[in-house]
Amino acid sequence: MDLSKLEAIDDVESADFLIVDPGTSKPVLILTLAGPTHPARRALRPKHEMDLLTAATLDWKSADGTPADQPFDAKIMEALYRDPEKEWLRRQVSAKLANSIGFVKIGSGVRRSIDISAVMSELHG
Repeated sequence: MDLSKLEAIDDVESADFLIVDPGTSKPVLILTLAGPTHPARRALRPKHEMDLLTAATLDWKSADGTPADQPFDAKIMEALYRDPEKEWLRRQVSAKLANSIGFVKIGSGVRRSIDISAVMSELHG
């Protein structure tokens, strides 16, 4: 067994994840989410899923990776998560938070998260 392979894989505190329109699969936005080792997640003792979703959402960007038109606001995210018509958003974020493999770096510190340039190339041919 080659233990050096294990040493090259580490947790990261946060990672970017692409959120897609469930009807078209087109990118909607990128959310920076706190991983299991992030202080916001470690300190949290959520009573409801909404607590975890809100506390773990750290930032947002446009779907192409550029800064969003509006600065991140946790209250806006919480309102979106609480919107009964945004179950699709809650499901996507919950799934990403539950999949801890999305919060690792391999080798030189590259996060295992989305590759924006690959996604954009695929969408625009």
